[in-house]
Amino acid sequence: VCHGWSALPVYFYHAGILGVTPLEPGFRRFQVSPYGDRLDAAEGTVPTPEGFIRIAWRRDGETLALEIEHPPALTPVVVPLPECPVGSLTINGAAVDRASAVMP
Repeated sequence: VCHGWSALPVYFYHAGILGVTPLEPGFRRFQVSPYGDRLDAAEGTVPTPEGFIRIAWRRDGETLALEIEHPPALTPVVVPLPECPVGSLTINGAAVDRASAVMP
């Protein structure tokens, strides 16, 4: 038996723990707001029409070290949660100053 709500854990993993949610159709702009709670690290991929978004984060003291890889046609919008501040940010292999990161 297959129930429609049985896919909810996958959605909550992507949207909650990894923090990936679409801001525009096809994830052309997508938000990244990872939630660490009691975890030390998490990583995963989110399929989009343009290719995969890969998110990986790990605890680095009181902050998260966040890595984002995405297809060139997509734009991430990093919105750190107050309880899970981002200390270091890498986008497509390049270290990014959080002040210059795409933020709303």
